[in-house]
Amino acid sequence: MEIIKMYKPWVVLAIFTVTLFGCRKENPILPQEEEVLPPQTVTAIQGLYLLNEGNMNMNKASLDYYDYTTGAYRRNVYGQANPQAALGLGDVGNDLGVYGAKLYAVINCSNKVEVMDAKTTKRLKVIDIKNCRYLAFARGKAYISAYDGEVQIGQISPNGFVAEIDTTSLTITRMVQVGRQPEELTVVGNKLYVANSGGYSPPNFERVVTVIDLNTFTKIKEIDVAPNLHRVKSDGRGCLYVSSRGNSLDIPSKLFVIDTQTDAVQKSFELPCSNIAIAGDTAYIIGANNYNMIDLNTQTLINKSFLPPSVSQSITTPYGIAVDPVSKNIYITDATDYLSPGKLYCIDKYGNTQFSVTTGDIPAHIAFVHTSATFEEEDPDPPVETFINCIAKVFEYVPAPGQFINALPVATADDTPETMNQKAEAALTNGGMICLGGFGGYVVFGLDHTIENREGNDFVVLGNAIPTWAEPGVIMVSYDANQNGLPDDEWFEIAGSEYHKSTTIKNYEITYYKPESEPANPNEPHYIRWTDNQGQSGYLSKNQNHTQSYFPLWMGGSYTLKGTFMEANISPPSETGGQWISTATGWGYADYWPNHDSRAEINIAWAVDKNGDPVTLKGIDFVRVHTGNRAQGGLLGEISTEIVGLIDLHSFNKQ
Repeated sequence: MEIIKMYKPWVVLAIFTVTLFGCRKENPILPQEEEVLPPQTVTAIQGLYLLNEGNMNMNKASLDYYDYTTGAYRRNVYGQANPQAALGLGDVGNDLGVYGAKLYAVINCSNKVEVMDAKTTKRLKVIDIKNCRYLAFARGKAYISAYDGEVQIGQISPNGFVAEIDTTSLTITRMVQVGRQPEELTVVGNKLYVANSGGYSPPNFERVVTVIDLNTFTKIKEIDVAPNLHRVKSDGRGCLYVSSRGNSLDIPSKLFVIDTQTDAVQKSFELPCSNIAIAGDTAYIIGANNYNMIDLNTQTLINKSFLPPSVSQSITTPYGIAVDPVSKNIYITDATDYLSPGKLYCIDKYGNTQFSVTTGDIPAHIAFVHTSATFEEEDPDPPVETFINCIAKVFEYVPAPGQFINALPVATADDTPETMNQKAEAALTNGGMICLGGFGGYVVFGLDHTIENREGNDFVVLGNAIPTWAEPGVIMVSYDANQNGLPDDEWFEIAGSEYHKSTTIKNYEITYYKPESEPANPNEPHYIRWTDNQGQSGYLSKNQNHTQSYFPLWMGGSYTLKGTFMEANISPPSETGGQWISTATGWGYADYWPNHDSRAEINIAWAVDKNGDPVTLKGIDFVRVHTGNRAQGGLLGEISTEIVGLIDLHSFNKQ
């Protein structure tokens, strides 16, 4: 459906004539094809799905998957996983997203949202939504924009709406009316922003962004921007980047910046903009065969293209774009002539082309798969996760230095401990990930309900562990005995398998020292100095895969972290025959085993007091996790615990 909005009205009518009255086909299940591409380093991301739109009325929407680990690129994975779907994925794939363990595909002209298992792409449910367009996620909900009208040009059309879907029950819970033909939408804090286009009624376009209060799910204001709005992306700094298509006559396409504190336009760029991707400190803009970048910290245009000439000159119709938030690899698609198979290009952050591959028709929408949505061969069909993340508030986020610090979540020089607590909370309550850095880095969060201490295991702290790379986090728990909603009661440590070992050090302390400057060597071994209370000292290394500062930007010149220290079980390439490996051997820690593995489960009965004596808790309301190792694995970087959520096993449906 994207192509409809890219042309003048007379061209739009021609497209409708061809598609509505041309040859309509029922699309049989296409054979799954596989091609081997260069693999990528698996970090917090282990692969991506690509949704190919397919032409209207052709039922040719399809889904491809690129596996970072093996380099395998598989086409039409949905068709093979769902042979009962006679018409395939459907008619015009318009948006795609991964949330928790589920994959959501918005199929515009089929008037549905397909919900799939993110591992297998097997259909879980079809949700009927008329003329649905785009999706966003927050707080265990999916939000879907919809035109609420037939696919047709005309001056009379109804206002669109946004539907709220509960991601556990997969049912529509609330709806709110917005402007005509709403397009992209995004959540910032307690507000949902929706770009309205009015694209079915040129030249009578809409020109406002609708603002919805998520608590009441009501429209609270409209922000006047420009005609025919389309894209809306949050920069993670309190600003939105909103594109206007203009009117194809005397008003050109432009890009606008909205301050979400004031809900007013604060800046504009004279840039044609058909698509936007935001990662780290940069916005990547496609428009009229231009490939621009904007520095998000200064809101200034970077005077260079993000594509090498060999790629930009090869692309016929630039269409979809996404940027891996960790590696910063750029993925851009070419829709070619809209009728033939397209192309997907991968360019690394240095401007080198990694590969190109043939896709389905009109490749458009990319969704990255986090390692927390595990694809383990040893468990070919793990249970469907129908849990709700229990994390409700972050009280403290104090990471140690590390390769993902200042990136997960993104930090700037203006951040404070308070704003970083807010960013960590936004990540953990919206399906994102935070990194704790090296030894001692920690987070303290509160739960949305008391997890009771029952017979058997009680909860799992969700991480991104894989069998060859465990990054154990020591877990402490607290019960809100004084019922004041604050983590100020006594803390108890979960005594895992390493707690009583002679190599484990209780009350270990480490101090990190901020470097005077960032090193010129991208693989600097003597980067961030540390000393400990055992008379040792050393350095945290920097590696070429992550170029930002590893020292938390909001911290002072040095700081000390404390906690239980457990010996790392890490092996170099010389011992493993090719790669660094950090393996799990016990139990009782965060980010130690893959989330669906029973050894990732935690029993509240394992809690001990500061003397190491067992305690009996009624339940837990607060959790503290700190990275428990001090070890480095070459270009894989330091052992650093990552967290993406927490589930209550008593409400976890293990079907």
